[in-house]
Amino acid sequence: SLAVQPITSCTGQPPPGFGSRTENVHKFKTEQAASNITQLIALPTTLIRHTHFFICAITLASIVHLSLWAGSSLTDPDHDLKEQIRMESGALKTIAGIWPSAKMVFDQVTKVAQRIHMSRKGVVEEVLWHDYMDADVIWSRPEDGLSIDAS
Repeated sequence: SLAVQPITSCTGQPPPGFGSRTENVHKFKTEQAASNITQLIALPTTLIRHTHFFICAITLASIVHLSLWAGSSLTDPDHDLKEQIRMESGALKTIAGIWPSAKMVFDQVTKVAQRIHMSRKGVVEEVLWHDYMDADVIWSRPEDGLSIDAS
């Protein structure tokens, strides 16, 4: 029966400039933890010997890496990030033979990765075509039988 009130902070107002430093540290630590999980996948052990809790760890690492990839600039090198996502997907696919929940997570991670890839590809194509179309208009000679409508 009480009205719901959003709580934005438990400690009051932070000092000026505090938020950006904290966010950067949190982002760095999150990226580091996700990369550490991916390094665990690469250890020379059999993945099927892990408990099902390892699926949760891989899932969280995948979420972090997919989020980073989706939010990264098109000019940022993303090869290492994509390799980590591939490693996580491969581990989920391997574990799926033992733990059915890994199959569900594998399907979801794969779908999200495909959507991000298509989205990034679409933006690149749009930028390239936009630049091409905005470039100087290529005029052909009328004697060639070709003309371009400049409208």
